Amino acid sequence: MGIKNKKAYSRLRIKRRIRKTIVGTAERPRMSVFRSNKQIYVQLIDDSTGTILLSASSREKDSEKSKVNKVEQAKSVGSSIAEKAKTAGIGNVVFDRNGYMLKNRNMKKVSITQTRSAINKPKRKKLTLEALGIKRLNRPKEHVLTPQVAGMINKVKHLLKVEEI
Repeated sequence: MGIKNKKAYSRLRIKRRIRKTIVGTAERPRMSVFRSNKQIYVQLIDDSTGTILLSASSREKDSEKSKVNKVEQAKSVGSSIAEKAKTAGIGNVVFDRNGYMLKNRNMKKVSITQTRSAINKPKRKKLTLEALGIKRLNRPKEHVLTPQVAGMINKVKHLLKVEEI
């Protein structure tokens, strides 16, 4: 018997694994985030009593504007829940990503150029340059600056010139 929706099943397994370790209390509630295709919802939950203390969503009247992208929606919902939490006297929360991957949609783009040769360098340095897609000297390659790319750049930074685009 196969799994009908592998993506949803994987997210559910990740969610359960995360929830084993995260517990919200009245003074430090759990902040649960749910993302649909069009909207974003946030709740502050007290797990000791099983109650929802505060909630905010992109469907609320004050945050519902003309067509805005998901980044702007997330910012408005985040500021809305922060205001509500301050007025309720909540300073800290435990973040529950609810099985979703954390993505930064505003990542910087960088141009990477190899300025020094990799001859007589260890093989792992050459493999790192190859993983970055750099094959020749003085040929720029554009990348989105993710933590993985930043780590690779850091390993061979003495061979590269990095410019923000």
